[in-house]
Amino acid sequence: MQRESTEWADFIWNDAGTDNLTRFLLVGDSICRGYRSFVQKKLRAIDTKFTVDTYSGSRGIDDPIFFAELELMLGKTNGYRYRAVHFNNGLHGKHLSIEEYTAGLEKAMQIIHEYQPEAKIILATSTPVTLEDLPGVLDPDENRIPVTRNGAVRNTAEKHGFEVNDLYSEVINNEACVQLDGVHFNEEGYEILADAVVNMLIK
Repeated sequence: MQRESTEWADFIWNDAGTDNLTRFLLVGDSICRGYRSFVQKKLRAIDTKFTVDTYSGSRGIDDPIFFAELELMLGKTNGYRYRAVHFNNGLHGKHLSIEEYTAGLEKAMQIIHEYQPEAKIILATSTPVTLEDLPGVLDPDENRIPVTRNGAVRNTAEKHGFEVNDLYSEVINNEACVQLDGVHFNEEGYEILADAVVNMLIK
């Protein structure tokens, strides 16, 4: 296991003191953190009783702390039940082999199903990585990571009967929505991703 020089995690429970809401959960990385507020706004526009909670962070899915944080977010102590859980984690933990990544993905799915057995589980493909300052050009080295892992996401979803949200395809070749760091998105990009997420959550 390897950790980044700085690790971070965000836990957000919206409308924490309000009962009788239909809750959705987003799990992911900084891309997930980027589209979270857009998803919440779009869900509320559909139904005022819809709300979205989020666990986003930098940890790879081989890290015991990732699994502990996931259990905290899903845990029985908060009493929340989720209609759907949307999982998007493939850009961190670059040291992982595809076998190790798949094993971590399987473990995460087991935890989600254990704590939220009635929730629909949606696996998202990771978004493309472009060259810095060249948003129209895929990074030939870094983009291999999401491409390879997205195959594992699809295989895992097919194995367990989960749905796949192909976020990679939503933004590929759309340089107008990519920030110059090659990884993150501008408002237009997060609007596109949020639309895709919301459509899957309420499907």
